[in-house]
Amino acid sequence: MLLAIAGGLIIGVLLSCNLGTVFFSLIQNSIENGFKSGVMIAGGVILSDSMLILLAHFSTQFIPENNHNWEFYVSLAGALLLWSLGLASLLKKQVKRRPVKRMQFRRKMYFFANGFLLNTLNPINFFIWVGIAAQLEAKGYFAEQYNWLFFCFALLGIFGAESFIALSAQRLRKAFNERNLLRISRLNGLVFLLIGSKLFYDALTKYTGYLM
Repeated sequence: MLLAIAGGLIIGVLLSCNLGTVFFSLIQNSIENGFKSGVMIAGGVILSDSMLILLAHFSTQFIPENNHNWEFYVSLAGALLLWSLGLASLLKKQVKRRPVKRMQFRRKMYFFANGFLLNTLNPINFFIWVGIAAQLEAKGYFAEQYNWLFFCFALLGIFGAESFIALSAQRLRKAFNERNLLRISRLNGLVFLLIGSKLFYDALTKYTGYLM
């Protein structure tokens, strides 16, 4: 049981340190909008990962072998989302450092949805959970009844690590003026455009063979 708990926490923290779209979104929004926005993004990621874990566990029942249609559409949707977010960040003319205050419910849901969509519409995340589930099943690192304990603590590790990233980013707010915040926003937009382009390229090559 302790091995499942420790393993889950370690995996969760490692996944959170991946320099992907969620990581950069956490940094940018926590600096611009405060710690609570980062926590809501992390909450959206947890809901997404919970769904992906369940889907990975039952993937052999729901996804026909060698059928890549769903991968194509998810990759395409992810690319469109990242392009839109990237362009919005790049085209910003200014970024105002907002005072940290009570966040309205609508804003909370915006950040929550941001984390959920960024995480869900990246097919790599699903394959990571499929790989982890397959390894647990094949290697039998601990008793089978502890597999779900492992996943629960992996989610806890992800939420804890991403909340820490958000808190650390908020503490850097005072070190950045509005010009620096605009540069971070544009850098974040460039990262989103590049990752979106990679997803689009994968959709055309890996899943359709269009450019092969």
